[in-house]
Amino acid sequence: MRFLADACVFAPTVARLRAWHHDVRLAQARHDEEVLREAVSGHRCLLTFDLDFGRLAAGMHDGILIVRAKPLTPETVAEILGDNLTRIPPGGTANKLIMMTAAGLRIRETVGE
Repeated sequence: MRFLADACVFAPTVARLRAWHHDVRLAQARHDEEVLREAVSGHRCLLTFDLDFGRLAAGMHDGILIVRAKPLTPETVAEILGDNLTRIPPGGTANKLIMMTAAGLRIRETVGE
């Protein structure tokens, strides 16, 4: 998968995803709206821990993946991603808001909201 990692994403999480052969770039923008525009223009799924992106999900994008982990550590995030990335259905992440937790994932279509 192609990800844009929000500034809040841990460096070890980015490294782990790259080790799993995902294409991960780091967000250069700092404001949420700008980060989402950066993900859209780069055709990347936005990876974040920030729930505020849920309110920005309406419209066309390549996916927003929000990881919720307790505790929020690189280890728990890696475990959640490892358990759930392969569960994303065929068709990918486009125009979907994906919430990942230790309990699994929830996927919501966002176009037309």
